[in-house]
Amino acid sequence: MGKQWNEAQKEAITTRHSNILVSASAGSGKTGVLVQRLVELVTLDHIEIDEILAMTFSEDAASEMKKRLSKEINQLVLNEKDENNQKYLFSQLSKLSNAHISTIHSFCYSIIKDYYYLLGLSAKRISNLCVESTQKIYQNQALEEVMATKQQEKNNSFYRLCAMLSSRPENLQPVKDIILKTASMADSQSDPEMWLNEALEGYASDTFEKETKVQQAFLDYWKGVLQTYKQAFETIRQQFEEHYPDEEKKIAAFYKKYEQIRDVYQISDFDEFSTQILGCARLALPTSPDSQNIFYKEARETIMAIEDEVLAVPPTDVMKKMTSEVIDVISELIDCVRLYFKYYEAIKIEKEVIDFSDMEHMALKLLKEFPNVAEHYRSLFKEIMVDEFQDSNDVQDELVRLICRKDNVFRVGDVKQSIYGFRHALPQIMQSYKEKEDAYNKVIRFNKNYRSDATIVEFNNVLYEILMNIEGFDSLPFKSEDLSEIGLASQKENNQPIIFHALDPNLKTYEDEKINKDIYKAEYIAHEILRQSKDHEFKDFAVLVRSNAKMEVLKKVFEKYHIPYYMNQKSGFYESRSIQLLLSMLSALCDPENDFHFAAILTSIFFQFDSDSLAKLSQKKNKSYYQCIKEQMPQLLDEFERIRNSSLTIHEMIQECFKWNQFYDTCSFQDQTNCDYFYELACDYEQNTSCECINFLTYIDSLKDQQTAQTSTIGKNDNVVRFMSIHNSKGLEFPIVYLWATSNMKKMELSDMVLCDNELGIGINIMQFPYRNIFKSYQRIAIEHKKNRDEIEEELRILYVATTRAKKQLHIVDFLDPKLDINHGITYSKINARKGTTSWILQSMNHLHQDHLFKIHYVDHLWETKPLEKTRKEAKTLPIYKDEQVIELLSPSETENLDFEVRPLNFNKKDAAKRGTTYHAYLEHLPNKQWNEAMIREISSQYHLEIDEKILSDLMKLNQNDILRSLQNTKIYHEYPFLVQDGNTVLHGYMDFLSIGDKITLIDFKTDEVREEKVLIERYTSQLMAYKNACQILFKDKKIQAYIYSFSLAKMIEISNRPL
Repeated sequence: MGKQWNEAQKEAITTRHSNILVSASAGSGKTGVLVQRLVELVTLDHIEIDEILAMTFSEDAASEMKKRLSKEINQLVLNEKDENNQKYLFSQLSKLSNAHISTIHSFCYSIIKDYYYLLGLSAKRISNLCVESTQKIYQNQALEEVMATKQQEKNNSFYRLCAMLSSRPENLQPVKDIILKTASMADSQSDPEMWLNEALEGYASDTFEKETKVQQAFLDYWKGVLQTYKQAFETIRQQFEEHYPDEEKKIAAFYKKYEQIRDVYQISDFDEFSTQILGCARLALPTSPDSQNIFYKEARETIMAIEDEVLAVPPTDVMKKMTSEVIDVISELIDCVRLYFKYYEAIKIEKEVIDFSDMEHMALKLLKEFPNVAEHYRSLFKEIMVDEFQDSNDVQDELVRLICRKDNVFRVGDVKQSIYGFRHALPQIMQSYKEKEDAYNKVIRFNKNYRSDATIVEFNNVLYEILMNIEGFDSLPFKSEDLSEIGLASQKENNQPIIFHALDPNLKTYEDEKINKDIYKAEYIAHEILRQSKDHEFKDFAVLVRSNAKMEVLKKVFEKYHIPYYMNQKSGFYESRSIQLLLSMLSALCDPENDFHFAAILTSIFFQFDSDSLAKLSQKKNKSYYQCIKEQMPQLLDEFERIRNSSLTIHEMIQECFKWNQFYDTCSFQDQTNCDYFYELACDYEQNTSCECINFLTYIDSLKDQQTAQTSTIGKNDNVVRFMSIHNSKGLEFPIVYLWATSNMKKMELSDMVLCDNELGIGINIMQFPYRNIFKSYQRIAIEHKKNRDEIEEELRILYVATTRAKKQLHIVDFLDPKLDINHGITYSKINARKGTTSWILQSMNHLHQDHLFKIHYVDHLWETKPLEKTRKEAKTLPIYKDEQVIELLSPSETENLDFEVRPLNFNKKDAAKRGTTYHAYLEHLPNKQWNEAMIREISSQYHLEIDEKILSDLMKLNQNDILRSLQNTKIYHEYPFLVQDGNTVLHGYMDFLSIGDKITLIDFKTDEVREEKVLIERYTSQLMAYKNACQILFKDKKIQAYIYSFSLAKMIEISNRPL
């Protein structure tokens, strides 16, 4: 029985001749629907796989989509009785490996590979994708050239820009950083040059009079300030009403001030607003009758801070004058960005490489400037599918619009789960499509949740209907259509409320010391999981955190209690012991007088000093460790001095370190993997820049901020507790979730003199010389406000992702700050205060008093956690199964004889595989008749295949083969797919060449470099016999002949049933 779809899902699967947007909430089955639509387009509508473009946002998602599609079609093949339908399904399976199911970057790359010559690019350049570390080197080179050019120009505007961005004339790094950040923002736009032009226009003299997005954001900011101001007054009013009703004098003074601002709701003019605040600021605000009342105190401080802030902003006419004075600086910055783009492109041309950004922009350029290219894809693709549409940016959306027809795009996503702002994702794009429904555009909403119990579904409905609709943070509102309902009756069974575990911040250890909050939070989660593990397996639990740093705390605590865990983390490489030691060794080789690094290598495997020996050396205060050893034990430095004084390259120095006292061999498997990657970084660095060790160390230092992961030694499918970041949990589900909530949210980074925004352009702080006084420009205030709003709204969406992962239980854990007011509901100012997810959840839910839905469990006492006993894994004898049918899924290539002969490392293995693919591509496109060199060259040009004299010679020799010639009048298939059951084994795969005539002839083409045919016979007979068996089942009454054609021997070799 097939899967049962609800009405909305059926509609999404079956609707044709319309653009469709599926707005699918968490747990609503959107991925299954997307795959089912794909299957039905291929199997029912007979739209071939290569006529469909399906784009995802990760390689894993694309691979998973192909696997699911393959599984569905394979199942249909096994059940299909009609021979023609079976052949059609086989043909679709054969096309699956090359189907256009990929990431957006991969599709862009396929466009470039097909049409690169139209842009005047070389085949070599588009085949070399620049890795991130190398890209950073080239970017730095380009920035150095920009600095050199500008310094030669001796332009006052440039010197003023430098003075504003860096307080030290000799340090130009802050200038480079701002140029790179501005360039990155421009590069994320579909038209970078237009964005730069509009950013400069934003500083025109008439900007203040126009109704622009900048002006709207500027006024929106002050509306938010007004809300916060009035909410602070309201807090004080509540305090008087609830606690100090008899303080008549203070109440009268308070209301005298409050009345000045109480009826102000709209701000259409900043100067008028400023005047109103000034009038209010002249009146005193009484202090709290009780100095211990923290709510009154915080509200009073907020009011006074807002008054100071408003009064510090100059009137509009003064702001105009100040803004006009920085136009030349903005123009200079934009000129530097343009120069950077020019030099960076020149370096990439010289090195013959492209980067990820080039993929999108080159593809876009081909589609825009060459209409025939866009028309080719428009006619090719009968259906375009975009998964995770909420994470699209301008470039990706425009690319789809350039190749689509009026009614053939199927988009799937959930605006509430757009959490990749740092990748320039724009959820507003999907929101705009949700609001556009007409004859060619249909919106289908999935509101049935099949993942979570009813209480979890209801909790999320209540929480986000409040949080996502707070005025000022509602650009992507949570509407009634976003409310979810359960899809199955079983989701009502054995429901539990969501528990907020409120830890007392005044808890002390048994030694009466204040606790470390992070450690005890992890301790509490470990305690709870151990308590529940009596009724659940460890793999039922997931701990979700906002930052990777918290995972390190969890790791230590879980190891303390011997709780098995799997940590999905994308950092830790540079912090690993092996890399720390290698960095210290290289630093010591560069500067042996540096005691910090020299001490690190002395106490390591390299010198094996213990702490006592090191302490004795350190008694000589006036000398370095290096000098002490040189004087007292010079023989210990023999190996160190040999490496230091040799003319070794960086990677050779690292190799010597690997050998020293068997450093590499004594590393753990994980550390060896880290060492291998470190070695690759050094090799890559040497290919692209100088070979000086000190420069390499500087380069590595610049990479340390990047998240570089270590390998994991525990599989994610084992019976272990999983902890991961909320971002990594997206798309996953777990029976029981513990959410590590936060009591504060990092303040927005505003230290940079320049901020950029995709919509509002460039916002700069105005600096007045010589005193370096700083004022915020009109544009800066607008951009700060928008970035703050976007950041907080994304944090709300990240929280949504976290609270929608649980199936059966959701636990939220944090310390409860006594200063947090959880009894009066959430407001704009409370969200804007950035007091973390704890405040958002408690202030939204606690005052509702819905105990069936949400409960606070107060933890005001210490707990005791006993570690699990360490279990030792014993070797077990594998069981022997008898009288049970086991179906084995086998590919003929898996029957190749395994060859364990030890051979020298082959660094050209990738090239050999590529060459084999090239030969197969030619054979697929060459005609089933005699061919000549002209035909081969034409196919090379048409399909952009590599060609050289050897390929020409090999293909012409094949053309002269008598056996191949004798098959030219038969029915011939290339890459023939098959899936047959032979006893308990299901055979599946592709045959290179299949001829169907009076007999069946199959040929497998091999490019192995061999001298004797017996090598190929020994290596591939099992594979060819598997093909023959499959043919015998498919073509029961025909004689089967099987051959290997060896390109290196130019010979057809028959494979018979003779024993090996």
